[in-house]
Amino acid sequence: MKKSKIILLAMFIICMALGPFTSQPVHGAEEVAFSATLTDFLGDVSVQKPEEEVWLPVEKNMPLEEGDLLRTGSGAFAEILIDDGSLLKVEENTEIALDELSADSETKRIESTIFLKIGRLLSNIVRFTYPGSRFDIETPTMVAGVRGTEFVVETADSEKTDVGVFEGEVAVTGFDEQGELAGESGVVLRKGHQTSVLINRRPLRPVALKRGMLLHRNKVALLKIKAAKRRLNLQKIIGKRSLVHGQVLKKWHKFKLQHPKMILKPQKKIKKMPRHRRRPGRRR
Repeated sequence: MKKSKIILLAMFIICMALGPFTSQPVHGAEEVAFSATLTDFLGDVSVQKPEEEVWLPVEKNMPLEEGDLLRTGSGAFAEILIDDGSLLKVEENTEIALDELSADSETKRIESTIFLKIGRLLSNIVRFTYPGSRFDIETPTMVAGVRGTEFVVETADSEKTDVGVFEGEVAVTGFDEQGELAGESGVVLRKGHQTSVLINRRPLRPVALKRGMLLHRNKVALLKIKAAKRRLNLQKIIGKRSLVHGQVLKKWHKFKLQHPKMILKPQKKIKKMPRHRRRPGRRR
């Protein structure tokens, strides 16, 4: 009797360790719907899947999906290639959520929202060729609506966000005291300008890029070069990630078996947010 109880407990831990990943097919891009690829990373980078508690190690060329959380440690970075060819660089000590993620590599239609909880995000977004496309970056203080551009968004805490544009333009809108978008008080940032958005305030008047933002100029230029190369190999990268997906599932399975306490940890309650912030994938 004692032996059978031990066997049942072992089977339970294994089932819990498998998690929701085993319910997804791992062969063929048509069987698993993804819209982004983690094309490069360095250092301590981990991902948390929807409805999971454990932070899992990443792999180069692994797929990312709506609802994923991604974080980087000190001295680390990660690069995300969206299926329309847009490239994002997640810098060190940063955490983002892929709140909405839908992109088509053929039509270039994109409907995405990236939530930057803390840290810095560098972006090289392709110019939209599909009129229904939308790409937003949201922080605790604002939403930046992108129109095909090169820009930087950074937030050190939940009280202030800085946005700087190096090419193209970005529409920046703050949240009011009720947590709603204050659309009438938004600003449009054009090349060479930046703004700051304090919590529950309208964006400050755009000014020329300041010294702190200009420090990112070379990194933005390098991201542009890398983005052009990634776009040339976009279909190859998309095709390769199906194989990587299968490999990473096996590694995550092994990781979970080695950390059963993480798997059995109770789920955290999702904190209710204002209407505009209660989107799929947002977890605090």
